[in-house]
Amino acid sequence: MRPLDMETRRARASDGTEFPYLVTSGQGPWILLVNGLAASHKLWHHIIDYLRDQYRFLTWDPRGLYDSDSDSRPTHGSSPVAAHARDLLAVLAAENVERATWMAWSAGAQIAFEALPELSDRVSHLVLLNPTFGAMPFGPLAPVRSSVAPRFLALLERSHRLTGAIVHRAARWPESPSWLQRLGLVGPTIEEEALAEVAAAFGKLDMQAFFHNLHAFESQDPSPRVDKTRVPTLLVTGQRDLVSPRDALEAASRRIPGSETFVIRGASHYAPLEFPELINLRIEKFLRERSA
Repeated sequence: MRPLDMETRRARASDGTEFPYLVTSGQGPWILLVNGLAASHKLWHHIIDYLRDQYRFLTWDPRGLYDSDSDSRPTHGSSPVAAHARDLLAVLAAENVERATWMAWSAGAQIAFEALPELSDRVSHLVLLNPTFGAMPFGPLAPVRSSVAPRFLALLERSHRLTGAIVHRAARWPESPSWLQRLGLVGPTIEEEALAEVAAAFGKLDMQAFFHNLHAFESQDPSPRVDKTRVPTLLVTGQRDLVSPRDALEAASRRIPGSETFVIRGASHYAPLEFPELINLRIEKFLRERSA
């Protein structure tokens, strides 16, 4: 993926720490891009390229991950979801954004829902791509998942040195991208360069920070905030997405009045990189029709 044409600036978090965020130039309404945990902000490059003549974009990598400052991550004494939500508010304040579309991928949806109550009157649209919903109950296996997943992730967090060594070694293996496709974790339409970059960036992560975040997000239930959402909302997932399955998307949609869903045949959790043209057109249509 080619580098994004964005300027790096600094925001001050509520704990006083400065951290980097990125902004495009130009005019137009704002779109805030809320990133997840399993890819850097570069996942957004197709959407930014397609809509940059109509909108201005803001984004950042969660503190402690990817291109953020590794020494600026929130303390382990605070909830990572709440800490990242406060950083979202800090990014908006840094640019004096009065109103914006919020667009979130993966765990970024939980960050958006966490921050939404404070600014719901300043959010024009909510677009959730492959959203995760943590411990929100859905489907017949909800009791099992809510019991097993947090324990498993807690184990990974405690054994982060061993797990991290395995992940870092696997990410450097030339065949890793093709194996991700064979296992069905990414779809066959993803660009080879994009997939290699996702794998390489993931392989450089601080795995202790990653698993700490993953454990916290999986344990959090955003249901009360989802239930109160009254913003025009589009929810998108892939037919083959194991992280954001269709039944989770539909369960969330039933909680949000007037929301729209879009399931992409053949797409995985990395739908923005697998079917960029389709997603761009669907987002553009949603923003146009729901702005009337």
